[in-house]
Amino acid sequence: MEKMKKMKKAAGELAQLAKIVEVMWFGAGCLMVLAALNVCFFEPNILSGEPVTLSLGSVKVDVWGADFLPPGLSKVNFLVRALMFCVLCFLVIYAAKIARKILLPMKEGLPFDESVYKNFRKLGVFTLIGGGMISAGRVLIDTMSYRAYEVQNLFIRDKIIECRLEPQVHLEFILIAFVFFLMSYIFRYGAELQKQSDETL
Repeated sequence: MEKMKKMKKAAGELAQLAKIVEVMWFGAGCLMVLAALNVCFFEPNILSGEPVTLSLGSVKVDVWGADFLPPGLSKVNFLVRALMFCVLCFLVIYAAKIARKILLPMKEGLPFDESVYKNFRKLGVFTLIGGGMISAGRVLIDTMSYRAYEVQNLFIRDKIIECRLEPQVHLEFILIAFVFFLMSYIFRYGAELQKQSDETL
C-alpha cells in the first residue's frame, strides 16, 4: 500500500514536470516565431553585421557574416535554423503530452492500464520519426553553413590539400526508441497478467 502511494505521488510530480516542460518549450517556440517575423518584415538587415559562430568539431570560429555571406543569405540561414527549432519545440511538446497520458493512469494507481503500454509504443514511434527529422535537419543546416560561408576561405589555401563536409548523423534516438518499445512490451505483459488475475477473481 505504501509503495502504491509513493508511485501515485511520483507520477503526479512527473506529470507536473512534464507540464512545465511543455509550457517552457511552447514559450521558446513562440519567441523564435516572433524573432523570425521580426527578421522577415520589420528588421530584414538586422543580421547583416552580426558575427556568426561556425563549429569545426571541437573548435568554434567567430566570423563576421557580412564578410562571407551574399546579401539576404544570412536571413535565409537564420530562418532555416528558426524553422528547425520550431520543429524541435513541437516534438518536445508532443512528447510531453504523451508522457502525461502515460502518467495519468499511474496517478490513479493503475500502472498496467492498456493505455500505458499503447502510449509507450506511440512514444517509441514518435521518437523514431522525430529523431530522424532532427538528424536530417542538422545535416541540412551543416550543409547550408558549409556552402554559404565558404569555410575553405578561413584557412591558408596553400596549406590545405582538401576541404570537405562530412555531416555527422547522431543515432542515439534509435536507442531511446528501443527503450520505449521495451517499456511498452513490459507494461503490455503486465496488463495481460492483470487481466488474467481479474478474470480469475
